[in-house]
Amino acid sequence: AYLEFEISNDTQRVQAIRRMAEKGASPIISIGFAQASALQQVAKDFPKTQFAIIDAQVNLPNVQSVLFKEHEGSYLVGAMAALASKTHKVGFIGGMDIPLIRKFQCGYEQGAKATDPKIEVFSNMTGTTSTAW
Repeated sequence: AYLEFEISNDTQRVQAIRRMAEKGASPIISIGFAQASALQQVAKDFPKTQFAIIDAQVNLPNVQSVLFKEHEGSYLVGAMAALASKTHKVGFIGGMDIPLIRKFQCGYEQGAKATDPKIEVFSNMTGTTSTAW
């Protein structure tokens, strides 16, 4: 069995993770750098509970941080997009315009251009605040 939640605003992060810990869930897995602060706060209060966070680093003994090179995965996606394109045109739409998403964009564009030197990449971001997510 497992528990899951989806928050609708930032103030719910700590509450939701804490509720899971209080119910005895272990491990508790959070996804995304936006969860790091909340997870760190709760993990300190529950040292016997195991936590994991994907795409962020939390330096506590009961937290396993899982990091990856974003640009490498998006490079492959860009290459696949170029292979699938019949028009030599592909697009990239990023979420919040931050350095992390720019790394995704860069990898995507590089993969597309390495696969098809004639490719034209159209890129845009959905916003500059957390509402872009």
